[in-house]
Amino acid sequence: EFRPPYKFWAKSVRIFSKAHRNIKNFMENNLTKIEKIAQILAKLKEPPFRLRQIKHAIYQKKITDFGQMINLPASLREKLIKEISNLLSLTLLTQTTGSQSVKTLFETLDKAKIESVKMTFNPHTHEAHESICISSQSGCPLGCKFCSTGTMGFQKNLSCDEITDQVLFFRNRDNFQGSISFMGMGEPFMNMDAVFQALQVFTDKEAFGYSPRKINISTVGIIPGIKRLAAEFPQVNLAFSLHSPFNDQRSKLMPVNKTYPLSQVIEALDKYAQKTKRRVFLAYLLLKDINDSLDHAQALVNLIKSQGSISYLYHVNLINFHSGDKNISFDQTSPEKLKEFAKFLTSQKVEYSIRQSFGIEIGAACG
Repeated sequence: EFRPPYKFWAKSVRIFSKAHRNIKNFMENNLTKIEKIAQILAKLKEPPFRLRQIKHAIYQKKITDFGQMINLPASLREKLIKEISNLLSLTLLTQTTGSQSVKTLFETLDKAKIESVKMTFNPHTHEAHESICISSQSGCPLGCKFCSTGTMGFQKNLSCDEITDQVLFFRNRDNFQGSISFMGMGEPFMNMDAVFQALQVFTDKEAFGYSPRKINISTVGIIPGIKRLAAEFPQVNLAFSLHSPFNDQRSKLMPVNKTYPLSQVIEALDKYAQKTKRRVFLAYLLLKDINDSLDHAQALVNLIKSQGSISYLYHVNLINFHSGDKNISFDQTSPEKLKEFAKFLTSQKVEYSIRQSFGIEIGAACG
């Protein structure tokens, strides 16, 4: 019988042990705060209702310090504090307030910077409501030519807690109850696992308790993410950043189009709409003399009507371009061109909205 020498076995054991530690550390780092607490409670042989008490304290009572959770035994509070020193993954750095928006700069525990924007719609009417635009990455790797975040490069994917704590911050401070949009820094479906973890936390009745229909995800067309959303969260609203109905031009504006060509994305959206029977929002950022012609409007109409019996599910969001970034050379289309583009969509019976601009004066508007 062949027996490898001892050194071989010893080296193999060291390699296996190191790999096991790396996998263990990776799994621990990807656990949410609630999953970590659940593990600790299980290890301490605490009854199941303790986890519900802690979730209630964090998400309903706005308590993020174990020491203040007086519904828990003092001995348990002490043990939890030793195991988890900080329940919040973000530190507030700065806030800038505009007429209808607040831009917040956060820092993660590993020093990455991210921004969130809280917006107030119709603030002086009985129909006033709020929305928060949250980030899923620090920076962005996609490099869309018109996007300020794209010029920053990519720093990291956010964890589930780093995503959900953006909303938790505003809920704790301002009693925020409005809608949530994954339209901040980064491409959500390039950080798919953490984003879907976050959706689970947002819709968990013992956590945030959001209706999926109050959550919006915007994607540049990452097809695996579109398919997964249809399968796991079909009631979450989906927006597709189109910006040009012409494949070659879209590739120049958005390099990701070379990986996920427009025709393939439209096919995925078609299947999404057929399965969910939910509207698909087409985000269209109007750039002066780039994509604001009537030829573009006609091609956009053709693209929508090519979906046949489900074309009524496609809704265009026309967005004004805003930029204070000297590295970006695009300009905003004229009000006349915007009106002409919209009038053509009306004549073709294509549903659209002209999106309200928020945060222009504080550098928080789209772009």
